[in-house]
Parts: sequence; structure tokens; C-alpha cells
Amino acid sequence: MADGEPTAKKVEDIRRGALDSAGYRIVSVYSYNPPVYAIYRTSERLIVQFSDDAAEAQKQRQRISPLAPMRGQVNALIDGWRKAGLAKAEAETKAERDEAKFLEDPVNGGWVLRWRGAAQSDANGFKRACEYDRRVADALITVLDCDDGDAKALETAQTLLAQVKNDILAERTAIARINYVRWALMLVGGMILTTTLLAGPVVRFVHAFPPSIWPVWTAIAGGSLGAFFSAAVALKGRTLAIDLQWRENLVDITLRILIGAVAGGVFYALLRSGFVSVKLIDVNTLTPGDHRPPYSDFNVFMTGFLAGFIERLVPQLLNDTNIGTPEPAGKDTPTSSPPGGGGKGDAEAKGGKDEGKSDDKGAGQKGGAAPTRGPGSGSGGAAPAGPAQPPVAPPADPTGGTG
Repeated sequence: MADGEPTAKKVEDIRRGALDSAGYRIVSVYSYNPPVYAIYRTSERLIVQFSDDAAEAQKQRQRISPLAPMRGQVNALIDGWRKAGLAKAEAETKAERDEAKFLEDPVNGGWVLRWRGAAQSDANGFKRACEYDRRVADALITVLDCDDGDAKALETAQTLLAQVKNDILAERTAIARINYVRWALMLVGGMILTTTLLAGPVVRFVHAFPPSIWPVWTAIAGGSLGAFFSAAVALKGRTLAIDLQWRENLVDITLRILIGAVAGGVFYALLRSGFVSVKLIDVNTLTPGDHRPPYSDFNVFMTGFLAGFIERLVPQLLNDTNIGTPEPAGKDTPTSSPPGGGGKGDAEAKGGKDEGKSDDKGAGQKGGAAPTRGPGSGSGGAAPAGPAQPPVAPPADPTGGTG
């Protein structure tokens, strides 16, 4: 701010290029209605100049206060675009202010940015910020021009701001997808270049890898390309963070490419070592040497591509072969006792079995020694008392005689 330059303290003082009461350069004026209100934009944010009358200004603040949370979210989403594109809008000299006018024009501002060596993305971000600030201003005008307590106007303004926020999120997500694909291409290109150098003659002067390792680099390159193809196929239905959270997306695609590259090399090693076998893949075509069918670099590359594309292929194969894990006990898995006899559990089981036999034997002996008692035998003896049994009559003499 130049020394002695006047600032706009009333609504009628709001002009493009002037300084507002906070000392920021006014870049655009969206609504000018003196002495009621004015809406303008600086390099920092969108600002409302309320009425010159203190009582009316207080009512206007109360009217737009419900919109403050949504406005804050919108400002947070476009703040980077606004600052990047309007860095020159705070110029203090007239020549720099004229340049800021060029920057504000999306058509004519392009050559200024290129001439100054600035990034074209800054101009695009500035253009986006201008468009969304214009829409936010429209929502504020809807509330400021209505009467106090007009719920319909407030609801309309909230709907407009919600649409602005959703559009910004959609655009941020689209930018994030573009960056995601760009990073993926760079990582795959770097991985293929690295493996080519490792298998080439230049690295052999520093460290000569054995010829049996050379196909591994080919499989790693194929795995990285397979991971890229898998990520590209699933990108449309994949939920990505917006470009403001670009680190999360960068970590995600980096891990996917690295996992695909490692999976390609490991899958090739598993096939070569014989730990796993796939009917559709002939190991002879993956092994350098004089045999039939002959070795093929293309088959090695496609093997790595398959492992990188199917992310769960190698972990599933390792799980199915039980490499490094004990075989689970089942009906086909024999179980045996430790050498030298059973432990405490076997002894207890054996003791329980013998004890059961003794109890059965003792019960049988007691049952055999127990005397047969009649109804008048009393209650003594070892046999438990039971219900009285009727006397059994002697069988009749078939001859009918008495003796």
C-alpha cells in the first residue's frame, strides 16, 4: 500500500483498484448498491461491505450469518487457486495494477503469464476462483436483497452454496485423477528404465549380475506395467482424495506400482524354483537354455504382468502352498504322541479308563453277592430296599394229584 493512499471506508468508495478498509487491493466488484451494500473480491477472499447505517449493517450481518459455515468451506477449497492466480493483484504501482487486470482476464492474461514465466496452472486456478467467487456473490445477493426473516431466500442461498461446494469437490477430484495417472506413468516409466539399466551392459561394469537373474528384471518390469493397468481399470470406480490431499494419492499409487513390481519378480521366482506351477505357463519358456520350447522374454514379461495385474495372485499362491506355515491338522493329517509315552493328559486318560473298569467290576461283584430278600426280610443288608413283590405260587401238578 502506497503511503497516503486513501482507503474505501464507505460503500460508495468501493472501486476496482482501490484499497479497502483492511488495506487489501480490490480486484473485482460483483455488486455495488450504495449506500446499502457492496460485494467485492481481493486477493485473499470475497468480502461484503455492509451498509453505511450501523443498524442496517447489523441486520445484514444477521441475515448472512447462517451462510458463514458454508462460505468458510468454499473459501478453504478455492483459497489455493485464488492466491496462486492473484499474487500480482496486490501490486502498488499503476503498471503492476495494469498487469493484474491482464491476469484477471482469462483470455488476455495467458500471454502475460507465459511472458513472465509463470505456470499456466496458476492462470487456470485464478479463472476457477473467479467463477466460484461470482457464484458465491450471487448467493449473498439473494439474502441481502430480501426482507428480514425471509426463510425462502435463505434456503435458496444455502442451496446455491451447496451446489458451489459440490462442483468444487468434483473439479478437485478430477484434478486428483489426472495427477494420479500422471504419477503412475512416471513411476512405471522409471521402473522400466531402472530394470532395463540393471539388465543392460552399462551396469555390468559396476556389478555383473548372473545371467539367471536377468529374466527377473523383465518380470519386475512386467509386474509394474500390470499394476498400472489394474489401477487404470479400477480408477473410474475408485474413490480418491481431492488434489489438496495429494500426498495420500501419491503414496497409494506408489505402493501399488511397487507391489506389482515385487509380485512380478516373486511370481517368476516361484515358477522357476518349482514351488508353484500353473498349467497355462510352461516353465521351460521361462528358463534360459537350449531346450524345447525355447526361452522367451515375452513370456517372462507377460508372467510378471499377470502377477502385477492380479494383486492377490502371489499372496494366494503362498497361502495355498503353506510355505513357511505348519500344515493344519485335519482328517488326513495323522497325529502321534510324543516319544517316550504320553504326558500328563495321557496318564489322566489312562487312569480314568482303569478306574472305570474297576468300578464296573466292583459293581458286578456286589450285584452277585447281594442276597435275595423277600418282603419280610427287613431293611438290613447291602441291597437297597425296593417295592414289595407278590409271592409266586408253585406250578400246578399236571396229574391233578396231591402227592
